[in-house]
Amino acid sequence: MCILLLIGALALFVLRLIGEVAKARQLQFEFQSNTRRSRALPSVITLGRQLVQKKAGISFQ
Repeated sequence: MCILLLIGALALFVLRLIGEVAKARQLQFEFQSNTRRSRALPSVITLGRQLVQKKAGISFQ
């Protein structure tokens, strides 16, 4: 059970890192559903997840 929690925490950490890099490169506007750019709409983890889905073709359920 602890191993599964560790794997899940590691996966979230990696998604957060990917999201932070994407945010630094201002890629969040590519995944934004509206044109309002004054505030960031997707969270960093969601941004990382969407980027992984788009680039790698991985589907999350």
